[in-house]
Amino acid sequence: MIPMQPATRRMIAADNFAPTEGACSCGCGLLPSDSIILAIQALVLALSREYDGRVRVLVQGGVRCQSHHQAVYAQVNAARAKQGLPPKKAPADSRHLPPSLDALDVRMEVRGDSGRWMPIPLDIVAMWARKLGCFGGIGLTEYQQDGRDIVHLDARPGRLVTW
Repeated sequence: MIPMQPATRRMIAADNFAPTEGACSCGCGLLPSDSIILAIQALVLALSREYDGRVRVLVQGGVRCQSHHQAVYAQVNAARAKQGLPPKKAPADSRHLPPSLDALDVRMEVRGDSGRWMPIPLDIVAMWARKLGCFGGIGLTEYQQDGRDIVHLDARPGRLVTW
């Protein structure tokens, strides 16, 4: 097994990912693990066959250093306060954080016959993610409740966890 450690360069080449895609957006250079990149690449290939077309991944949430993670939750809680909702605690064991770095929040789209990109329904993305068996975590519920059209995917080891 490849040791999981923060990386500033990608060890593998992936067709659907730019070299810094999914990196911490604060600019610190932290990159997602090869395991999540390979798992999402497999999902792209499966969906490309299912839809008989080109599929792309839009990373909506990448890996995070600890300081960026705290800033993300500060923004989330500011928005929740405006809606009269209680604050959310930033999880210390997030798969987006070191040492794991094996989680991404994504949207997936397929190029239609007209040439326009169209979203792939979240339930279809989640179904294929389960079917492939490459993912240890698949999250939909929280994001659907927030009105965001994204899926959390992670490559944690062990039994599949869904929410």
